[in-house]
Amino acid sequence: MNLFDLGGQFLRVGRALTPPMPLYPPNAGPVLPGILTTTPVVNPIVTAAAAAARINAQALKEERSPNNLVDIQAKLAAVNEEKMKCEDVTTLQQEENVSISGSNARLMIMKKLSRKQESRVIVLRNMVDVDELDEELEDEVTSECSKFGAVDRVIIYQERQGSEDDAEVVVKIFVTFKHSSEGEAAVKSLDGRWFGGKMIKAEVYDEAKFENNDLSH
Repeated sequence: MNLFDLGGQFLRVGRALTPPMPLYPPNAGPVLPGILTTTPVVNPIVTAAAAAARINAQALKEERSPNNLVDIQAKLAAVNEEKMKCEDVTTLQQEENVSISGSNARLMIMKKLSRKQESRVIVLRNMVDVDELDEELEDEVTSECSKFGAVDRVIIYQERQGSEDDAEVVVKIFVTFKHSSEGEAAVKSLDGRWFGGKMIKAEVYDEAKFENNDLSH
């Protein structure tokens, strides 16, 4: 029919080209004319983040479950109990140390009290009255005490027992020896001895107090 005269017009006949059929996914359904459909693109980073979020949410949910809360409370109770045991042991050790320290202190005090007082000074009381004092008394005491060792000094001290004018006056005689052992020997011999109708009371005197002029004891 090519060049066929149709009402004064010549026809031109040729082959028609049919466009290929588009490929659609099996379940895509009918495609409306003029609408272009494409397969969605999945971002792997977003997918991984979403998966991690779901995993964290599930883990948090499991942690908050009643069973896990019971386990956590049990662990906390065990830790507190162990802590209390350690504190009890520490307290017991401290008490034992204090007890031992206290025992040592008491022992030291008892030893100190039981230890003989080492002093070169002795005091003689009730040997004479104040009206019996004379210039020869010092020489007599020195001569008698020299039997027990070398005498360094003799002091005759008059101690008033009150602030009144008529207060009693007590005579104390202090004797200083060269060695403390000599003073101890003199005390053993003179204490309880009678002199001029009076019983002498002899004892060791604190040397530090004597050196500080404290003769009141």
